Amino acid sequence: MSPKSKQPVPQWLREAQPEEVVATAIARERGAARRYAAMARSAEDRVVKAKLRYLAAEEGEHARLLRAMAKALPRPRQDFRPPAGSAEARGDWDRPSVQQALDMAIRSEREARSLYESAASLCRHAKSRGVFRELARAEERHEMLLRQELSLQRDQQGWRGLLGTVWSEEDFW
Repeated sequence: MSPKSKQPVPQWLREAQPEEVVATAIARERGAARRYAAMARSAEDRVVKAKLRYLAAEEGEHARLLRAMAKALPRPRQDFRPPAGSAEARGDWDRPSVQQALDMAIRSEREARSLYESAASLCRHAKSRGVFRELARAEERHEMLLRQELSLQRDQQGWRGLLGTVWSEEDFW
């Protein structure tokens, strides 16, 4: 796995209450789940579609985990809104090519990992710190999966069959 990102902790995060950090993380995970599900619906390649559905389910599970954490915290103040750019990935997600979508998803996973690493570094409660660290590791795994798929998309010769599908055991019997 790649080394931890050495991004400075954003000012808003240093000043945020724990419930605001969790609310921002929930919004980010829910947005990622919706984005991956939409990308899976429009993907033509069945393997890419399956990977995107997997990522959508993973991000949905992260949101569920964070919602459970949020139950132990006070509700964020009524006027709280996640800082611009902190809860949603940037990029034009409306009908991107597969490679553009993968590039944006990689950037989104990296940003999420940085958010979770920063949140973990600021957490005083060991269990919450552990949750943020695990989320950071999961986002790192997602980034690796997306990078592998991007590599396959750029150089399909060795990994795809003649008809553009992934080789499977049925191809040989």
